[in-house]
Amino acid sequence: MATSNSLDHYATLEVAVPASLTEIRKSYRRLALVHHPDKNQNRADATKQFQCIVSAWEILSDEAKRKKYDSTRHTTRSATTADVRNNTGGNSSSKSSAAGKNGSANSSKPQEQPTTEGAEASKRKRDDYLRWERIQDDKILKIRRTVEKLKSEIQAHAKQDKKDRDKISQQNSWWASLTGQPKLTDEEKMHMENESIQRMASTRIKTKRLGQAQKELQELERLKN
Repeated sequence: MATSNSLDHYATLEVAVPASLTEIRKSYRRLALVHHPDKNQNRADATKQFQCIVSAWEILSDEAKRKKYDSTRHTTRSATTADVRNNTGGNSSSKSSAAGKNGSANSSKPQEQPTTEGAEASKRKRDDYLRWERIQDDKILKIRRTVEKLKSEIQAHAKQDKKDRDKISQQNSWWASLTGQPKLTDEEKMHMENESIQRMASTRIKTKRLGQAQKELQELERLKN
């Protein structure tokens, strides 16, 4: 397996050089989800590819490690370029005569068609990401509806509690005795009290569910952004 410094971590995370930490983080999250071994159990190289993605993230997300890697990467690329130039210079004289003989023949050969393997791989990655994005959007929409529904139900309970309190308060006011307003019976008071207790329990449960839904929504939106 290639060493960490011999890999092009920027290419692994599909980001430009240089790239901001935000761009690196966003690309890492996308690729980690797309290439996670659990989602690619039929691919023999899934674990290796995922490890390369994680390794690239660990280096490029750390300022000190990234600086050291960039320095090594620059040195390696410069040395490779120099070797290529030297080899080209050394072989130019021996190839000049052959090039003259074969020039016309080579010019008549059709250029080799570029491989479509890279394009197909990129398309698969893009399709996987778009599919994941649609699933995330559906989840976010569903949870948002749940959050709004729970908020509405909690508000309805609070509104009914206030209405009952106001009704009891009016019964006990001096104005009620002057207007001859009929008083609540003991049965009505007990019924109101029982409903208040039920609403209180329901509100407690819904408030807990609301907190969980909001937390899940924040996490999904964080992953997507």
